[in-house]
Amino acid sequence: MSPFRTLVLSPLIFSAMLFLQSALYADEVDTTAVVRVRYSEQVPTRAIAMDTAVLHFESKTGDKNTVTVDLIGAVHIADAKYYKKLNQLFTEYDTVLFELVAEEGTRLDPKVTTRSDENPGLLSGVQNGFADLLKLEHQLRHIDYTPKNMVHADMDPEVFLKRMFAEGEMANIFVRAMEQSLKQAGTPSDKTAGRMFGSLLATRDKSLGLKRVFAAEMCQQIEDQLWIFEGDEGSTLIRERNACALAKLREAIDRGEKKIAIFYGAAHLYDFSEQLEKSFNMKPVKITWIKAWDMGENGEARVRSTNE
Repeated sequence: MSPFRTLVLSPLIFSAMLFLQSALYADEVDTTAVVRVRYSEQVPTRAIAMDTAVLHFESKTGDKNTVTVDLIGAVHIADAKYYKKLNQLFTEYDTVLFELVAEEGTRLDPKVTTRSDENPGLLSGVQNGFADLLKLEHQLRHIDYTPKNMVHADMDPEVFLKRMFAEGEMANIFVRAMEQSLKQAGTPSDKTAGRMFGSLLATRDKSLGLKRVFAAEMCQQIEDQLWIFEGDEGSTLIRERNACALAKLREAIDRGEKKIAIFYGAAHLYDFSEQLEKSFNMKPVKITWIKAWDMGENGEARVRSTNE
């Protein structure tokens, strides 16, 4: 086996750390795309931005006075401006249900979280390492979870760890990742490691080159990544955590709240979309995008404006 063979897993595992913290339901709204990469007009093969989706749902009856739900996809390391925009967006909702495997009612203050980075846990430590490598920021350093409308809607850590480790789900995920890696042998995805090293040699800004490779791989392989996490039967990592959030959504609706958001890793949005249609009688009516990674778009816009 090539010494680079195991590196093919890197985008898959990296995506888990980014996204985990599908059919067409309407002709004009494609809910199969929750993350997109945009490319340069000047150099069509050059990625210049990665965006995450906000999927807007309303009642299938079309009644504008009923509840609306926005699914706000997240990546857990991104530009600081991305998290600033999200904080502003959250103020528009009666309730924002957020993901965080933590005790019931947890609220995180980014000022405290930043100080605690000196002694991070394993996952946070790895995410922080990727953030530094790619010159990005970690979500927990910037998202403000302290406002009253921010509501914790995720699993208790004791239950989560029991399911993932004591009951063997993490081992199953690793096996599926290895299986998918072997399936990719000889395919374009098998050249991921080569592209990673090539990007280091081809660009002066090494972090920019790596971001372009990772962004393209994540968007191209997202179905494979979801299968690795979910398998054929669903998993704690996505489906059961989503069920916790949907239970909180039901409580918010019962309280009479009208404008609600669910803020979760982008990979969770596929299952959320399906459940909103099936269990909440809702449909997607619009998709908007928020830029998470600037990979040269701002610079290209300045060049374009100078030339006009």
